[in-house]
Amino acid sequence: MRAFFLTIIILFASIKASACSAFMCRAKNGVYFAKNFDWQYSHGYIIKNSKGVFKNGYNFKGEHTASWTSKYGSITFNQIGKEFPFGGMNEEGLVVEQLWNQDDCEYEVFKNSKTISELEWIQFQLDNYKTVDEVIDSLKQITIIPVMAKVHYFITDTSGKSAIIEFINGKTQLIESSDNHQLITNSNYKNSQNYWATHKDTVDKTSGRSLDRYCHLSHSISKLNLDNTIDSEALFKTLLPTRTTQTQWSIVYDVTNKEIQFLSRNNPTVKTIKLDNFNFEDDTTVAAKINSETLNFNDYSFDDNKNLVNAFQKNFGIPYIDYKMMNTHQMNPNKQLSDSLFKNTVNIKVNFNVKKNSGKIALMLVNSEKNYKKRQPIKAAKSNVVNGRVSVMFYSIPKGDYAVMAYHDVNNNEKLDTNFLGIPSEPFVFSNNAKGFMGAPKFEKAKFIVDSDTVIDLDIK
Repeated sequence: MRAFFLTIIILFASIKASACSAFMCRAKNGVYFAKNFDWQYSHGYIIKNSKGVFKNGYNFKGEHTASWTSKYGSITFNQIGKEFPFGGMNEEGLVVEQLWNQDDCEYEVFKNSKTISELEWIQFQLDNYKTVDEVIDSLKQITIIPVMAKVHYFITDTSGKSAIIEFINGKTQLIESSDNHQLITNSNYKNSQNYWATHKDTVDKTSGRSLDRYCHLSHSISKLNLDNTIDSEALFKTLLPTRTTQTQWSIVYDVTNKEIQFLSRNNPTVKTIKLDNFNFEDDTTVAAKINSETLNFNDYSFDDNKNLVNAFQKNFGIPYIDYKMMNTHQMNPNKQLSDSLFKNTVNIKVNFNVKKNSGKIALMLVNSEKNYKKRQPIKAAKSNVVNGRVSVMFYSIPKGDYAVMAYHDVNNNEKLDTNFLGIPSEPFVFSNNAKGFMGAPKFEKAKFIVDSDTVIDLDIK
């Protein structure tokens, strides 16, 4: 029994989240947006996206995929392929970026809306809108069907208005800023603000955790004299304290002048992109490698995009995506294509009733008896307790047999506390509220069958 729980402790401790950090600020000489992009991989392209191009969203699932004609050209940072950017700026100065939300999220389903994936959502906004207000006004037109990522979005425009868009318990949360700056890391805004209120005077500068980075970045921004003129060098310096071992790119958007400066982990020389130098009416797609020593935009080919898609397949190995078709769509978005493999996936929502209103729930989703015995999850997550409840959504799961194992990290120390025998002293639970004798319950007792979207409720006390 002790060996079993030791394995669980090690596995839960290994649940990691990406560590991006971003902020916008309004200085005397203009509006700026800066971001550290933290991820396992550094490769990618900076792509010019033309205007006047008719597009369909890639039909991962559903019968109401969005279609549109791009009104504005843009420059985007892409690692998974064209039309699936991680962020960028359009010719009108609208910046749209995303950061992983480690506090979990559940995208809102809007009635009578069109659908699109979480990264295509970024390109859709850049193609169609020039202001934050326009994006906000159109939010209910699009429902996100995620491929794999739970994110919150961060947007700003030339007026200096900014907003963070989050999705919590199936509802859209909009956080607009009236201050001269706004920031976010990988925790939702409310949790970040609450943590700042209690930890701003005792910031752990050695920690790379999301909430500590939020505090550290807040202090770093406070050193900027926004009543005066600032430059990109000062903004890169402001980002520096939140860089981690996984920071791959650092980007500064000069929103007012529609310029982008960036550096990469593999090539720390700062390079500048001026959007005014591009002819966005020309439908030729050109791109530059992010890690190259010199910034050269060349014709972007089907094979260039295929290399990105193949790298995505190799790195993540998601078995329910038709990668060949996705590549075809990205290079020819005017065609209406449907991914028959992805359509067979479902969503699993796990609700927890919690006795103590503190800390977080850490959980794992296991997809077979073999993996259950190995304690090898297909998905894992951590989510904060709010009002005695926790809900976690697992998106895009193949149909089959599953089991959930979870524990309540009551004191928020990022581990499952145990007594001297190695038995947990914090609450834990298995799906079906199954119980074991001197160890974990058998998979047969904990498993549940998933052949459609599923909701399960567990008591963790």
